[in-house]
Amino acid sequence: MKQLQSYNVKYDWEQLAQKYVNSNVEGYIPVTLPRNQVEDKQYFEVSIAFSKEEIYSNQPFNRPFTIQSISKFITLLYVLEHYGPAKVSNKMKLSASTVDYNTTSADLFLSNNLILNPFINAGALTIASMIKGDNNSEKVSTIIAFIRQYFQVESTVDESIFLFEKANSYNNYEIAANLKQYGFLEDSIENTIDTYLQLCALRMTTKDLAKIGFIFQEMVSKKHAAALMVHEAMLQCGLYRASPLSVNDKYVPAKSGVSGSILAYSYCHDTLYSDNIGLGIYSPLLNRDGNSAKGYDYLRDFFRNL
Repeated sequence: MKQLQSYNVKYDWEQLAQKYVNSNVEGYIPVTLPRNQVEDKQYFEVSIAFSKEEIYSNQPFNRPFTIQSISKFITLLYVLEHYGPAKVSNKMKLSASTVDYNTTSADLFLSNNLILNPFINAGALTIASMIKGDNNSEKVSTIIAFIRQYFQVESTVDESIFLFEKANSYNNYEIAANLKQYGFLEDSIENTIDTYLQLCALRMTTKDLAKIGFIFQEMVSKKHAAALMVHEAMLQCGLYRASPLSVNDKYVPAKSGVSGSILAYSYCHDTLYSDNIGLGIYSPLLNRDGNSAKGYDYLRDFFRNL
């Protein structure tokens, strides 16, 4: 198993992963996801990409899961690539927020007539409404093709998860109605919610997330304009109310999803660690901030030892 090259790594990443495989934590499965589909709530899996092809995992078989809010990072990158920064910055900031990610109140998710950031649901629904396509099926196909083109990863929608989430999406309908009233949405409420939820229901593995993280940190290190803006959002607000995650005086760029998934990479501010890596983590129990309980702690410990 390949080891990290950073001079101050105290123990290798796989030994650290085994610590979390063996541990038991408290946490919860969100009501928006079918709890009976989570067989092993203490499961822990991490994959690390050292290149596009060289990807290792602590588990012999990768369990697929829906990426949930990790899709927000992908759709933000897509919209910035296709419309430029002005169209996004006219609607939202990129700042950290202490409000709940699914808050329905415009008084809370708006500041000076701008949405607080693209990773709370109000921002993500607005971004979803901006994706090109005449209907939600075309929009979802557009993003799947974008993922394939930019990251060489294949993904499909888990229809059962999508339908379950749609049946329990009362907050999103209220958020979308407020966004429509204030003129933020560029599509109908129904199309926007279907697009957003189907993208949350995209199935991937930790190896897929690690590969995406590795490719994306390369884009950031090359000063790709859209990637730099997304990178700033990842630093500031990628981990819900736990953002930003500061380790050794550096912010860790990451995006989490309520499935218990986390995507991260090794480029922090203008510092590229001696190991250029992407990480994908999956462990389904969530902590009080809505991040994977084991995954968040692993991420903190991992970067503490780089």
